[in-house]
Amino acid sequence: MSTPRRRAVINAFANLPIFTAAQRARILAWAGVHSGKGVEIEGGFRIAGDRELWLGDGCFLNHDVYIDCVAEVRFGANSGMAHGAQIITSHHEIRSPNDERLEMPTEPRPVVIGSQVWIGAGSVILPGVKVADRCVIAASSLLAKDTETGGVYIGVPARRIREI
Repeated sequence: MSTPRRRAVINAFANLPIFTAAQRARILAWAGVHSGKGVEIEGGFRIAGDRELWLGDGCFLNHDVYIDCVAEVRFGANSGMAHGAQIITSHHEIRSPNDERLEMPTEPRPVVIGSQVWIGAGSVILPGVKVADRCVIAASSLLAKDTETGGVYIGVPARRIREI
């Protein structure tokens, strides 16, 4: 079975309510997700694409998290995503309005989430972003640029408002 198809089947199976968050992490290993110790994944999540997803020790993905793995996504230890948060790795260049949408090639851009990072509910991390260690991305924020260590980022687009 191809990786995207296998991942779709495993996503659906792992989202059954009979499994605990820890059991979901083990099931997703069959779909090519690399999980450290103590990883917990709540129901309703979706992982798309066929690139690698790495979850460091103690990572937590809450309900309805979406991770687009058109490019690799890496989480450091003890990081998490609140419900409804998203990571996007596929990018399309903006072109002339006369160009056909279907002709726009997808450009994969990896995302790296450092250690001890919290991504708030409904936040979106855009392609190619690196979130430094010990950062908080506030709820409903849109992170389009790399962060610096130990900061709180909020807004659309997200900006640093203070240190932790």
